[in-house]
Amino acid sequence: MARGTIGVVLAGGAGSRMGADKALVPLGGRRLIDHVLDALAAAGLEPVVAGPARPGLTAPLVADPPGTAGPAAGLAAAMRAYPDRDVVLVGTDQPYLRPATLRALLDVPGPLVAPFDRRRQTLCAVYRVECAPALEALLAARPAPSLQRLFDDGGHDIPEATWRSWGEDGRSWLSIDTPETLAAAAHAWPEPPPGTMTE
Repeated sequence: MARGTIGVVLAGGAGSRMGADKALVPLGGRRLIDHVLDALAAAGLEPVVAGPARPGLTAPLVADPPGTAGPAAGLAAAMRAYPDRDVVLVGTDQPYLRPATLRALLDVPGPLVAPFDRRRQTLCAVYRVECAPALEALLAARPAPSLQRLFDDGGHDIPEATWRSWGEDGRSWLSIDTPETLAAAAHAWPEPPPGTMTE
């Protein structure tokens, strides 16, 4: 099912809201990025990191195309480096990713697949090779386009009733991106802090 698919971790941001490199922030005795890489591996995905090299990181790295920035740039870097692979795109600050949810997303057909939870969760989504031309067109028009724009032209939104039937409760796209959310997560680990997921 997931053979030939790469799991791309977006880890190129400055971490300004956290005040530190989010990838290296510890939670439950491990770095945030390590929790994410573990989830990708458990889902049967080959991990790739879109971002700079970091100590102890063995996953292949890709760098944003010159003159671009943001999630779309990281996705484009991975799709250029692996043009024959579909991509599951996630953030480095999502330590609660469920491998079962990633596998279920891959079972849904279509070039673009994402859960919809109040908004489209583009950082827990599938981007298949067919969407590469549209992604490149977006980047040609703007240096840091929103991935929401890519979905607007033909994405498949997974409704809440469907993703809940997978056993998902919203934790997979819960991000730890501020000192406050990190402190709450550390207190409740390995479960998400109360009140942070979809009710």
